[in-house]
Amino acid sequence: MIGSEHPDAVIVAIGANDGQGFQEDGKVLAFGSDAWVQVYQQRIAAFLSLLTQNGATVVWVGLPPMKSAHFNEKAAEINRIAYTVVSKTPQATWWNPLPYIGDESGAYREFQATPDGRTTRLRGPDGIHLSDEGAMLLSPALINWLNAPPPPSTAQAAPPGTPKGSARKALGKKTRL
Repeated sequence: MIGSEHPDAVIVAIGANDGQGFQEDGKVLAFGSDAWVQVYQQRIAAFLSLLTQNGATVVWVGLPPMKSAHFNEKAAEINRIAYTVVSKTPQATWWNPLPYIGDESGAYREFQATPDGRTTRLRGPDGIHLSDEGAMLLSPALINWLNAPPPPSTAQAAPPGTPKGSARKALGKKTRL
């Protein structure tokens, strides 16, 4: 997947189609069963290991709320499982898209007003995936979060005379995620 590349950071946004059974060693594991959860956790851990093996930091984007209550329950379970693995991985950070694409109560939202007053579709017709416009609205929030300065207690002072913002560029990778 990464090939010969050695990225500093990888953004992972997957899992919307994972709310179903799968086969493992010739056995069908039902979604949500103890065996399914264990194998799914192992697969996430292996994927994170692959992504971080050369020092990359991973930002795992949680699944947004779904239109169907049935799929929403599955997405919530997938998020709980993924979060348990991501939160134990030192080089990985969980990022919750809910404040940006959910409604005020944290539920599914299909449309949103843009800053210029237009209404745009956030989600695809399936009620599961983001629309291109929804992803475009989510991207700046994620980029702004990635580029936020570290908390003052962990920030390192830049050497005297360093122009603002160049300390991170000099490091070649993010200092806070």
